[in-house]
Amino acid sequence: MNVRRSFRYFLIVILYSLTCGTIIYQVFYHLAQVLISSTSDDTTTFQCVIPKLSPDFLKPKYILPPPKCYNISPPLFTIDFENRLLRQKVELPFKCKALKCFYQQLKRHQDRPDFEYVDNTTVINIVATVTTLKPDVEHLRVWCNCTNEPNQGLIYEDYLSAVQINPDIEESLDEIRMGKELYSVLIISQDSSSHMNFLRTMPRVHDFLINTLDAIEFHGFNSLGPTTFWSFDPLVTGLDLLEFNNRCYGNGSYKDSCPFIWKEFEKSGYRTVFDEDQAASSSLFKYVGAHPFLRQPFHYDFRVVSRKLETMQKSSQFCFGSRLSFSVLLENMLRVAKQFHRKPYWAMFWASALSHFENSMSTFAEPSLLYSL
Repeated sequence: MNVRRSFRYFLIVILYSLTCGTIIYQVFYHLAQVLISSTSDDTTTFQCVIPKLSPDFLKPKYILPPPKCYNISPPLFTIDFENRLLRQKVELPFKCKALKCFYQQLKRHQDRPDFEYVDNTTVINIVATVTTLKPDVEHLRVWCNCTNEPNQGLIYEDYLSAVQINPDIEESLDEIRMGKELYSVLIISQDSSSHMNFLRTMPRVHDFLINTLDAIEFHGFNSLGPTTFWSFDPLVTGLDLLEFNNRCYGNGSYKDSCPFIWKEFEKSGYRTVFDEDQAASSSLFKYVGAHPFLRQPFHYDFRVVSRKLETMQKSSQFCFGSRLSFSVLLENMLRVAKQFHRKPYWAMFWASALSHFENSMSTFAEPSLLYSL
């Protein structure tokens, strides 16, 4: 198989680690070597000889009960790939004879620290089953009240995202790229889960990657330290933790000046995308402070809405309301892949809720990931 052709339009990198974090920048080094050496039949040149282990797939007694939102009714509202707000025909878990729903754009202040939101956006009454969103609406809050039961107050709430083409971004990136054809890079990261745990919790995903997508599997990578940051910071900057601390910030300063890898992709004409499912409680950038970036660091920054989703009243440890948090990441991933099918992008989707403290819970993410791939 022609490796170059198989990576024609995008590269998918799924990263797992031995303790708390993803594999290091060596992944990108090996990936480059594979592309450069695509005509070679020798696939073992760049990997260590590691003893083969045979992990037993999870036995039922080792799997915790499913999250509260697992396999329950779908949400009342969704956004389709044409950026339309759709009201679903679902049986609601509450009784209401007169349901009145609204949506409001959720917008981050572009030149203020994370996470400051514009608070005067227009409230729109939802009167139709299908509502076409304006081109500048990327994130929104939707909620419903029961008008015949005023004492019930807010009975439904959710936050949704669209991926809209931004003419200003497109123009500036097209000028940089000058028609050059580039690979997109899509990174799906599962925090705190080793390669062996991946085989145990997601055997069908592994089988699909290897036998259907002809994926290249790397072995022998290790975490660089006891926490996620020890491995994440080198992955996205090429600096070890001490170098990162010395160069990127002092006592709580912003991290805008750090040499993050997505900046290099942006300089080459890539759209940049990021999302994480614990943006409020355990963000990859939180240890700097509640407001890690002075200005929005990505062209498409789903943290804006993920932070709100995590803190909703009806959200729980693994769920954004009625949706599995991992599934929401994948929904956003699909929107990006669909919208920019022929346009280069660098995108990272970081999942940690299901795996950070009990990695056997990752098995509940397998159906969503298998469908998305």
